[in-house]
Amino acid sequence: NMEIQYIFHASVGKGLRQKLTVFLRTLKRRMPLFFKKRLPSLISIILISPIFSKKLNVIYRKKNYPTNVLSFVYDRAYAEIFITPAVIKKEAQKAHESMEIFLVKMIIHGIIHCGRIDHEKSSLEERKFLHLEKKLIALTLPIRKVNS
Repeated sequence: NMEIQYIFHASVGKGLRQKLTVFLRTLKRRMPLFFKKRLPSLISIILISPIFSKKLNVIYRKKNYPTNVLSFVYDRAYAEIFITPAVIKKEAQKAHESMEIFLVKMIIHGIIHCGRIDHEKSSLEERKFLHLEKKLIALTLPIRKVNS
C-alpha cells in the first residue's frame, strides 16, 4: 500500500498545506493501479528553500541554480521529492497559472520520476512521461482548466 507524506522545510501557509493534503489524498485514490505498483511504498514530499535546492542541484545534477523539483528513489520502499516553492511561484507567474496548480503539476512530475520514468532518457520515455503527466493532472484537477 503506497503512502505519500509531506514535510515542510520551507514556509508554506496553512491554506496551502490543507490544499496539498486534499490533493495528495485525491491523487492517491485516483492514480491508475499499473502506475501505483511502480512506486515505492513511501514517498516523502519535502518543501525546501532555494539555497538548499541549489546545493542539491549542484551535487546531483551539476547545475548551479535552484530547481523546481528533484526526485530521489532509494529503493522499492522509499523515495523523496524535494520541491522549491519559491522557484515554483516564479515559474507559475511566467506560465500565468496559480501557484497551487503549478505546485500540483510539479508534485505529479516528481512522482512520475519516482515511478522510474525519465523524460530525459529518450524520446519514447519522454512521450510516456508526458502522457502519464497529463493523465494524472486531469484525474487530480478535473474541474479546473489546466494548461499543459
